Amino acid sequence: MKNTPGDYSDRRYRVYFELVDVDRAAWQIIADYIGHDRANEIETRRFGYAVDVPLQAVPDIVLRFAAAHIGVYQVVRSALD
Repeated sequence: MKNTPGDYSDRRYRVYFELVDVDRAAWQIIADYIGHDRANEIETRRFGYAVDVPLQAVPDIVLRFAAAHIGVYQVVRSALD
């Protein structure tokens, strides 16, 4: 099931995480999740970060933000076609 929450493929989507603060701790959470070899792919934006990840990674990353007491205001994704 492509482009749905049931998409467990390795297909990556551009995902934007809008956060309470754009700081090193939030960047580090994403880098730890995707791997430091891909950390240069994390795009810093004014109110958050954008990165290419599989859909199933989104809830995992949000849970890590929550565990670190980092507020998430929205998550927006788009296909990389």
